[in-house]
Amino acid sequence: MPAGGEAFWLDAGDGARLRYLTWKDDAAPRGTVFL
Repeated sequence: MPAGGEAFWLDAGDGARLRYLTWKDDAAPRGTVFL
């Protein structure tokens, strides 16, 4: 997992893009998805 603050762009089947941010909090991976 990334150390934190890295963003990944995912393409959905309908062509929409999701910005997936992942970061580590107390060694536990966490993520947030923005439409």
